[in-house]
Amino acid sequence: MSNVVVVDPQLPNQIVITTARAPGIQQFLHQVQVFTVPGTLSAGTGRAKFYIPGAITLGNVRASVATAPVGSDIIIDVNKNGESVFTTQSNRPKIYAGQVLVSHSTPDVTEFVEGDYITVDVDAVGSLNPGSDLTVQIEFTP
Repeated sequence: MSNVVVVDPQLPNQIVITTARAPGIQQFLHQVQVFTVPGTLSAGTGRAKFYIPGAITLGNVRASVATAPVGSDIIIDVNKNGESVFTTQSNRPKIYAGQVLVSHSTPDVTEFVEGDYITVDVDAVGSLNPGSDLTVQIEFTP
């Protein structure tokens, strides 16, 4: 299995990974949209926005920070057209106090069509130190 990673200079926040599962037989297109919130974090809605160019299926959501939160966890939410894709709310990406990344979180709502949009919210930050320089990676397939 071989991977080809492409970063388009016109779309610096999007990474396209093409994987050949068997030589010349099957290819899988996997894309990652990267959102960043630079500096010291604060809670807020719509911190980043991305319009969907065509039908996609949302995959895992990963998040990391440069400076770990202290006192409480950072909680991230991803929204489809303003509504959370984590319908139970218990599976939202969480960066635990003292940690710098969440391995992944699988959304409940995964189907998007052209014209839908994704927003990223910061629902909670560390109570003693909020954490800083958040990066959120949203995986999807066309």
